[in-house]
Amino acid sequence: MYKQIKVMKRINFFMALGIITFLICCCQNKNGYNRTSSGLDYRFYLLNSLNSKPLPSDVLTVDMKYAYLDSVLYRSADYEKDLRIILKNHQNDGSLHEGLAMMHIGDSASFLLPVDTVLKIFGKDALPMDVNHNDKVRIDIKLVDIKSSDEFQQEIDLLRRQNEELSMALVEEYVLKNNIKVKPLASGLYCQETEKGYGSKPEKGCKVQISYIAKYINGVVFDNASDTVVEILLGANKIFPGMEEGIMNMRKGGKASLIIPYQLAFGEEGNRLVPAFMPLLIDVELIDFKNANEVAKEDAAKAKQAIVEAKMIFNDYLKENDLLNKQVVDGLAYVKISDGNGQKPLRGSKVRVHYIGKLFDGTVFDSSYDRNQPFEFTLGNGGVLPGWDIAVSLMSKGEKAVFVMSQDIAYRDYSLGLIKPYTNLIYEIKLLEIE
Repeated sequence: MYKQIKVMKRINFFMALGIITFLICCCQNKNGYNRTSSGLDYRFYLLNSLNSKPLPSDVLTVDMKYAYLDSVLYRSADYEKDLRIILKNHQNDGSLHEGLAMMHIGDSASFLLPVDTVLKIFGKDALPMDVNHNDKVRIDIKLVDIKSSDEFQQEIDLLRRQNEELSMALVEEYVLKNNIKVKPLASGLYCQETEKGYGSKPEKGCKVQISYIAKYINGVVFDNASDTVVEILLGANKIFPGMEEGIMNMRKGGKASLIIPYQLAFGEEGNRLVPAFMPLLIDVELIDFKNANEVAKEDAAKAKQAIVEAKMIFNDYLKENDLLNKQVVDGLAYVKISDGNGQKPLRGSKVRVHYIGKLFDGTVFDSSYDRNQPFEFTLGNGGVLPGWDIAVSLMSKGEKAVFVMSQDIAYRDYSLGLIKPYTNLIYEIKLLEIE
């Protein structure tokens, strides 16, 4: 016992000596921070040098907050879930991961990171709009725990099994309590017909009209479309698998109550309305449906009309903006803003450009300037829109130009963010480099 006391005294002495030495070193800097060779400013408040330090790929549990100009903008303690961070191989790059790698379990420290670095980590909404990009953000971290990637995976697997068992038990309890007589389908879906329909059943490719009420397994309603007609194309991943399978087991005019296991609903992730591993109850009515041939004819007619309307909008835009004489090929108007040096790219040339993409109403849908990253592609290999290959081939190095592009040499029937099918576009392009 006496030997243990002597050992403990010695350990405590060296811990105290280490902490005092560390604090003295910190005080050597005017602002109380030390700086690594990579330029990362750090300051420790609590140092547990006998505890473990993390290795790359370890999963760290941390308490974290960050502040800008002494205003705290985020606290992990305000959220129920633990904040986990996978430690990256930082290679002394001045990143937050370099700072985390310096810590031991139980340590508390602050790190000063550039504003732009914080925006990349946490997103553009992490800081105020008027932030000074020359400032730094203080990130306060306490390292609570370290797990290897294998240990963390074991924890996740155990949690998954527990949630699966609980979810299955909820379905079994509901079936027993409500005296459900129908047997589950092979997938595990229960489809209890409450009102018979008639005719054939819809298949993938059919467009169905339904109304429904969606509930958690405890009967709480989270979505009610009982007074509206919802149109859905089956087989297009527009609804979760269990609901689609249930509808495909119904007939026109029929009604059914579906008991949907979590894996046929929103799975392990859930969404903003449905928690993870949540089984669902859906009361659905199949009002009507069109078969795949009818859907194809209807879609073709709509597409034809949309193309005609897009052509009219394109021509009207050229007329209104006095650009008819700027049309270099059908569907592409070319307005030079500033000259280049005369060197033009050839098919197969690698080009580097900056650009801004806009809709006809002026809405910006994409910009390489916002990303501070020029766009590179090989001219003529089909890697960009057809209109882009034509447009850039007309430019010379250093030139800046605006191109008004019709939908048939843009995205055509594709939808991408703000760009809807058959949308005409405007691109402002600057050709930076040609290789």
